[in-house]
Amino acid sequence: MRLPLNAAVLQQFALRPEASAAEIVEALAPVYGRDRSLRVAYVEQALLTAMMNGLLEESRVAEDGGGVCAWYRATSTGLDTIRTFIGVPTHA
Repeated sequence: MRLPLNAAVLQQFALRPEASAAEIVEALAPVYGRDRSLRVAYVEQALLTAMMNGLLEESRVAEDGGGVCAWYRATSTGLDTIRTFIGVPTHA
């Protein structure tokens, strides 16, 4: 069974040390590719919400082709929360 998209976005931080919204969209495309919500803007909003809730923090920011790209990482308590309530996929 497929996780809700917001949960799948957070689950990415149990699988990798940091990620940008674009990297998460790319990672989730094979499973969620037909989901209209799988857009960088939607994922950025999910990441900012998780950051405001203390699950994630900004790890770095860089210019990206005329724009700005931010990378996020899970806080230590955020990672524990993600692993406890969302889990880590068995195929990872």
